[in-house]
Amino acid sequence: MKKRKRGARKRLLIAILVVAGAIGGFFAWSALKPAAPASYTTSTPTGGAIEARYLAEGTHSVAEKDYAVLESYKRYEVWYPADLADGERCPIVVVSNGTGVPASKAKAVWEHYASWGMVVIATEEGYSWNGFSSEMCVRFAEKLDAQETIGDEEGNALVGHLDLSHIAAIGHSQGGVGVANALSSWDHAGSYTCCVMLSPTNLDLAHSLEWDYDPTKISVPTLIMASTGQTDAGLVVSKDQLRAIYDEIASPQKFMAHRNDCDHGEMLYRADGYVTAFLLWQLEGDEEAAAAFTGTNPELAQNSLYEDVALSQG
Repeated sequence: MKKRKRGARKRLLIAILVVAGAIGGFFAWSALKPAAPASYTTSTPTGGAIEARYLAEGTHSVAEKDYAVLESYKRYEVWYPADLADGERCPIVVVSNGTGVPASKAKAVWEHYASWGMVVIATEEGYSWNGFSSEMCVRFAEKLDAQETIGDEEGNALVGHLDLSHIAAIGHSQGGVGVANALSSWDHAGSYTCCVMLSPTNLDLAHSLEWDYDPTKISVPTLIMASTGQTDAGLVVSKDQLRAIYDEIASPQKFMAHRNDCDHGEMLYRADGYVTAFLLWQLEGDEEAAAAFTGTNPELAQNSLYEDVALSQG
């Protein structure tokens, strides 16, 4: 009996190492190119009018600034509307990075959010699972809103322009774990308005990698999505595994779907029409965007590019 138990543990350990190696290999390859094509907003297929509207670029021109910091994540990267009017305040999106995908690899996505009037704050963090870099981004948002000068730089363009009462957390893959932990384990856990988890690492694999998280502590409206592709289905988060996370999320407002024309890495941008719509609904009260998820005939439930849709409207 003891030999059998030792054999089972050995097989489990081997499986974990194989999975970890596969993840590392996949993202080492993906890190050699941008994680989101610059043209994705015009080249990504859509299956509904709302998805198409919010996948398109917004009306704002976009600016970017980097701020060096003596942390493992190297710097804060901020994308924001360049044409802010006096007194205008913008909601905030805080990013938890996927494995091998620092924020600088997905600039096109953050620029897209900023074109719709949101301020995006991200880092180069390689180990986002614990939520620490997201916590620090919220703290930096407070500094950006309050201080005329940041470091040696004068003339902070964002002072007085951040809406600290409307903050979203978003993360892909390992970053999905980071989102869950940002909302449950840090000083600003209660500061978030909503969150988005894209192809989050499944609960069992996260535990094996010592990236534990608890979806029962997520109490804000949540959009959770994954692909039907081979990497998601066979490695990161299968349909059943995504459903298990969804079922444990405490929020009465939670929305789940699988996109069926892509794989794990592409979920960072392929789902962006609905991600942007969700963010604008939750952060700015956009009722047109809300129609993708609510009402008697939500667009997401009718879109042929998505399946296994679950829409709990609270």
